[in-house]
Amino acid sequence: MRNRNPLVIAIAALVIALAGWLGFDLAALQGDPPRGAPTQTASGLPPPPETPPVRTGADPEPQHPVPEDDFDSYLLALSWSPSYCEHEATERDRLQCGGRPYHFIVHGLWPQNDRGYPEDCPTDTPRVPDALVDEMLDIMPARGLVGHEWRSHGACTGKTQEQYFATVRAAWEAVVVPPRFEQLDTALYLSPRDIVQEFIRANPMLKPDQIAVTCSKQALDEVRVCMTKDLQFTACGAQARRSMCRQDRIRMPPVRLSR
Repeated sequence: MRNRNPLVIAIAALVIALAGWLGFDLAALQGDPPRGAPTQTASGLPPPPETPPVRTGADPEPQHPVPEDDFDSYLLALSWSPSYCEHEATERDRLQCGGRPYHFIVHGLWPQNDRGYPEDCPTDTPRVPDALVDEMLDIMPARGLVGHEWRSHGACTGKTQEQYFATVRAAWEAVVVPPRFEQLDTALYLSPRDIVQEFIRANPMLKPDQIAVTCSKQALDEVRVCMTKDLQFTACGAQARRSMCRQDRIRMPPVRLSR
């Protein structure tokens, strides 16, 4: 075996040490590092693992708000209160069915799409304040109904509670209830078409395809009027047409105290 020169060995050791201090990877000079091998930093140490960014109050979790006006039209549902009080009322309905007599009341103002409708949209304000509920009781005489309609339908309009219920009232005021029905003291038996014609006479701008009559237990349930976003009468969509009453004649119970 040939003797190694001590001077050569010392110089080689110095070169290796200097290369490590400067951050060179002598093994990498001979080819690419193995797949999956940790990358070296200037210090010769692998980089720290990546951590997800920390969210702060200025960077909240992504939300999915209801886009404002993200629907095509409205459906104003007018419930014949005497039918409800006669067939469905409970003790919770004393305001509607045990006080002043009501004829038509607002069941709801529902946003509609050409296909289907939005419902039960998320909201940061699920509870309607008592003061706002009180303002609506003359046309929606049930506290639970006011809150339910906001959560199920109003929250899907992109409006605030105040804006939504102002729109409900404006829609109610845009439709004239036929005088014949306001003081009904005896039961009437009419066809759904007869009821539509009464509303058209009271609202000359209303067309037959813009209104639908629904029934339950062979009695009038609701009159539903289809409206644009600016509360002009418009043709009803397939959803409203499917719910139309098919009975030849239906009963309209009289407007009177039910309890």
